[in-house]
Amino acid sequence: MSQKYYFPAVPLSLSLSSLSLSSPTEAKISQEEVMNVVLQRAPITTSEMVSIFKARLKSEEAKKNFSHILKRLCKLKKSKGRTSLVLKKSALAGMTISSSKL
Repeated sequence: MSQKYYFPAVPLSLSLSSLSLSSPTEAKISQEEVMNVVLQRAPITTSEMVSIFKARLKSEEAKKNFSHILKRLCKLKKSKGRTSLVLKKSALAGMTISSSKL
């Protein structure tokens, strides 16, 4: 027995970009999230960082936002033939370290 699926009609004037999608994979990436990943997984390469947030980097806007956050918070450091992301001193200056992260 085959199932039949019925989809509601969508007006032609409605575009996909005007739809409000609120799934967790499309949530905006925050500075705090990036900072936490760098602190917890340091040293981390850019490709490892991108793979962590890949599901949320679908749109050009999300990619630009992620790039700006990385440039603001991190710098590249070469060590043992590997280029890793490390937090800039300016990013660390505004942080307070809680005892749970020690």
